[in-house]
Parts: sequence; C-alpha cells; structure tokens
Amino acid sequence: MAGSVCSGSGPLVLSCVVMGVWLRQKMLGRGMYSLDTWGPRWLAVATAQAMNMAARFAGVTFEDDTREKWHKDPLQRLDPNRQYLTPWHPHGALTFCAAFFTNTMVSQSTTPRAPGPTGWFVGIADLLFRFPLLGEGLVLWNCRPVSEATSRQVLKSGFCRLAIQHGTPLVPIYAFGESQVFSTYEWGRRATERLHGKFGIAVPMIVPWPNKVMLHMKWGRPVEVGPREESPTDERVQRLFAEYVKELARLFEEHRHTCLPADVAKRGLTVLWRGHSKEELDGLLDTAGLERDRVPCLVTATGQRAPPGLPHSRL
Repeated sequence: MAGSVCSGSGPLVLSCVVMGVWLRQKMLGRGMYSLDTWGPRWLAVATAQAMNMAARFAGVTFEDDTREKWHKDPLQRLDPNRQYLTPWHPHGALTFCAAFFTNTMVSQSTTPRAPGPTGWFVGIADLLFRFPLLGEGLVLWNCRPVSEATSRQVLKSGFCRLAIQHGTPLVPIYAFGESQVFSTYEWGRRATERLHGKFGIAVPMIVPWPNKVMLHMKWGRPVEVGPREESPTDERVQRLFAEYVKELARLFEEHRHTCLPADVAKRGLTVLWRGHSKEELDGLLDTAGLERDRVPCLVTATGQRAPPGLPHSRL
C-alpha cells in the first residue's frame, strides 16, 4: 500500500520540480535581459553588504576612491549622470573584489544614495545565472548575462569599437590586490587552460580560502572617444586603444607602490594586443605619443592567438 502511494506520487513530484524550474527561469528572465532593477533595492544592498562582511571575516579588506573621484574631484572628471563603459582589470581567479565588495556600490547605484555612478550594470558570464540562488543574487545586484552570442560580438567588434559606435567614454577600473586574493599554482593554471580549451569553461584551480590581503579599487580618468560613428575605421579604433592603454598605465603607475606588495609592483603592468607582436603594440603606443618615462611600469608583450573556436579579437 505504502509502495503504491510512493509510486503514484512520483509523477506529481516531477511535475512540481519541472514547474518550479520553469517559474524560476520565467521570473529571472524578466530581470536578466532588462536594464530595469529586479527586486527591492533594500534587499539588494543588504545582501551585498552581507557578502562584504563575509569577505572581511575571511581576512580580505577593501578601500576605494569612488566618492573622491565622483563627488570631490575639483575638475569633475567623472559625472554621475553621464554614461560610461568601465572595463575591469585584472580579472583574477574569481573576480573577488567585484563579487564581494563592488556589488554593494553597484546595487546602490540604482538608489538615491549612489556613492558614485548611477544606474551601473555589470556584464558577467552567462553560466553563473544558471545556479539557484546565485543567479537571483546576481540579477538583484544589477548583474546581467554576457551570453555566448554577446561574447562573440564583443570579440569580433572589440570594446573600443563599441565605445565609438555609442559615443561612450571609457573609464578603466583597476582592483589592486585582486591577483593576490587566491593562491594559484602552475599545475592548476595548466588544468584550467586544458578545461577551457576542451569545454570552453574556465574552472579556476585555486586554494579555496582567500589570503589575508587588502583590495584597493581605483578609478581612472575618462578616455573620450569623440563623435559617434557606426562603422569606425580600424585606424580610429586603434588610436582609441592606444589612448586607453596610456590611461590604464597612468592609473597603475599612480597607485602600484602604495597598493601592491613591493615584488608585485616591481613586475609592472603587462599589456598585450592579441594576435599582434610586441613591436606592433610598441609602434602603436609611440605613434599615440606615449611618454614611457612617465609610466615605467608598462611592459608590452606579444599577444597570443584567440582560443580555438573563437574569432580573433579586435579592438
């Protein structure tokens, strides 16, 4: 008797699970592909601050110059009401700074108490939204998926080209200390590269507990792109890329000695142009008037080819 009841309830349970998955995707989808906020803002800020507290409990601390650069700069170089494209450097093993600290100010950007930019939305890997609770948290914190199709479009067109097409200035962000949050090893990096090459998914092989470090999130100055142009020439795109590298190098040089361990600061900032040689990149930067004595931290390198199955990246 009991067996027959259990057997009969199987299809009902399965139906409930399927319905639950469908409802989750339906509700989440409304936020994932919209630039409207999803969920109450107080909940977004509260959960983001809880992540912040968890990181501090683990020994990772954080400081940034957001209010100083957005509200106290006498030259008003960053306007909270203007639209910017904000590339993030470096990615690190898990982009810890963005996940545990910057998510608070991103969530606050769609509230009256925004500490810096307003209406800030962040594009991240599409895969992360598939995990229950994590996906909901990401959408709540103004994160939106960068799908495979979108990634291919960005790789094909390039962030500099997209900035010109929309007339949107570029503002680099550098999280000093990001690469020191987790300990990595050569065997782990090789395993990650193999997994990414075979399945297209990067699974970082790291020591799961973060090191006790201090993260410093620093804002660069806007790199103006000029008038909008739907089909900019390669020459114009390359000029913008050179200007962006100059600003990124200036930002790194300004803060490296105070925000990084001495041995890490000494290694400098390595920049490569995928699919191009070191000499080509040096020539581009020299043409743009790079004053190398002002940014001794800058190290140029030959760029690797695009991973198999992906188009060669452009600027």
